[in-house]
Amino acid sequence: RYAVQGAAVCVDNETGYITAIVGGRGKKDQYNRAYLAKRQPGSTIKPLIVYTPQLERGYTPDTIVDDNPFRESDMPENAGKSYSGMISLQKAVAASKNVVAYRLFEELTPQVGAEYLLKMNYNYLTIEDRDNLAACLGGLTYGATAVEMASGYSTLANDGKFRKPTC
Repeated sequence: RYAVQGAAVCVDNETGYITAIVGGRGKKDQYNRAYLAKRQPGSTIKPLIVYTPQLERGYTPDTIVDDNPFRESDMPENAGKSYSGMISLQKAVAASKNVVAYRLFEELTPQVGAEYLLKMNYNYLTIEDRDNLAACLGGLTYGATAVEMASGYSTLANDGKFRKPTC
């Protein structure tokens, strides 16, 4: 086995067909990481679980959001502890601001955000994930597969219509 492995999936947004998939390296390794491996999605989950639901509830790219640090020490921080104060949602998304995502997810509720993932067939969400604010930052109990993430983004590109990914 190689020490470093990876996975990638490409989905045709119009049909849901998987057009390319790679799930690892090595001739003897039969474990396909693209559809079997569950990994923490990190910030890539934010558009699916936070921003899309909030846009559907009236937020716009120009909505001003709060990117000031939390006062409590156990709350999330932005990468590099870099904060921008009051900024547009568009800038917050582009800079992947953890503080903004967390505040918007708290307002939305984890239950509502999780419903979006469940409608896109995210199979490994737990009951705990549906009550966990850290889910908006990619902190899921088991994570998600590369196929689930690709199909989630395909749903966004397809005006919100989910198509089950298939080969």
